[in-house]
Amino acid sequence: MPKGLKITTTHNETIHKLYDTEIVKIDHESKTAQLETGGWMTMHTKKCINLALRPMGLTLRQVKGEWFVNGVPFQDGMRVSL
Repeated sequence: MPKGLKITTTHNETIHKLYDTEIVKIDHESKTAQLETGGWMTMHTKKCINLALRPMGLTLRQVKGEWFVNGVPFQDGMRVSL
């Protein structure tokens, strides 16, 4: 488990929290995930987000300094379908 990452699961959601930021919030009913960096667009944050996304077939990649989730430009608060 990467440093600072905690994962909690309830009936309806799974939350991946990196230190004080909920970086990935998975809603099991709507089958979506909300992504956040809390302003920390670091390699560690990206690694932890990918840890949550990869089992669902999604990948956060960086190209020339820009982040993309399966080709879609990343922005804090974005929702992705699972």
